[in-house]
Amino acid sequence: MTKPPFLKRSRVQALAGLQWGARAVYLLLLLTILYLSLRSSPSLREVWWLPEWLSAWADRHGELRTAVPYCAAGLLCPWLLTRNQARAAGCSHPIRDGRLTLSLWAAVSLFALLLFTEGAQLVLPNRVTSLADVAWGALGIVVGVAASLCLRAVAARRGLEVEREGS
Repeated sequence: MTKPPFLKRSRVQALAGLQWGARAVYLLLLLTILYLSLRSSPSLREVWWLPEWLSAWADRHGELRTAVPYCAAGLLCPWLLTRNQARAAGCSHPIRDGRLTLSLWAAVSLFALLLFTEGAQLVLPNRVTSLADVAWGALGIVVGVAASLCLRAVAARRGLEVEREGS
């Protein structure tokens, strides 16, 4: 029994759709970071679309809450900025493939966003720029990017690295 044509999608097409979905989530995450960082009030209980448990946790934990979205963004960066390509030797190595370099650039760009949002809080009423926020955000970026690189390395060693067709 053959599948109808609309159900015949290659693995590469399915993963390309997944990658675009991940890019949309990443963009939404960056916009959320910007919005929540540049609001005039630091209290997240006033944000109607955040779940109550999340806003209560964030308001209780002060500077620590800065690490969480930056960690999530750091976790997504290496997956979004690199493409999986077929390799002649059949191996994947983060340094040889340029994945580490791109991940470092992604981390630097997230750190620039962190510095921008913290710097912008200097001119916002009811907001205070904090070096602790910068430190927690930087830690979140480092942890997220490192975890992502580790996950990709484990996936490559287990043969789960996706290779593009036609490469």
